[in-house]
Amino acid sequence: INAEYMGPGQSEILAQRIKWACEKRKISVYTFAEDLCISGGYYLLSLGDKAYADGSSLVGGIGSVIGHADDWRLFRRYYVDTELITTGERTFAAAMANLTQEAPQEKRESSRQMLQSLVEDTHKKFVEHVEAHRKDKLKVPQEEKTDSIYSGDVYAGRRALELGLIDGIGTYQETLKKLFPEARQVDFTKQTFWERLDDFMYGISVRTSVENALVGQVLGRVRSGLWSANKK
Repeated sequence: INAEYMGPGQSEILAQRIKWACEKRKISVYTFAEDLCISGGYYLLSLGDKAYADGSSLVGGIGSVIGHADDWRLFRRYYVDTELITTGERTFAAAMANLTQEAPQEKRESSRQMLQSLVEDTHKKFVEHVEAHRKDKLKVPQEEKTDSIYSGDVYAGRRALELGLIDGIGTYQETLKKLFPEARQVDFTKQTFWERLDDFMYGISVRTSVENALVGQVLGRVRSGLWSANKK
């Protein structure tokens, strides 16, 4: 896994698909962090029955965030007017728009509270996911988790191991080779015969379309030349 700020919905959909596939085949899940495994990336990493990372991998970021750029001064400088039409002041788009300094103070505070509540709900779901998959492996007292691992902090691989965020240090090649020396690794990124055939046929259809277009242009020019010759 090499991912960072994925959306909560994307993370959950991917996690559910991985769980479904592994439960169907009755196999364990081993997850590996490469460079970055932050926020949504760690959401997936923590799903593994065993989770690994390199010593220099960045792991964690168990938090939730909504970003907003207050660009009203820039818009005003270049005479850019904006207009937002919504079904109400409580929509997400309206709440984001009300965070600008141009919005009345009352609307800014109301929108900020709404978005803060959304961030906290998303963070709560993230924490529940980590607790469900790594509760017994975490090496931080329950009363200290909120101010440490659940604060959004990011850790290097070895520190993440000390905190129980991962189970070991190592890349997937060397780790799987040690754990399963007799196993044959299968690269699922390789295409099957039918997948290659499908790509081949798609390539033919694309080439045929291009060739037809070129032939059409050539014939058009030939006809145009013949018509001009006949006029003369």
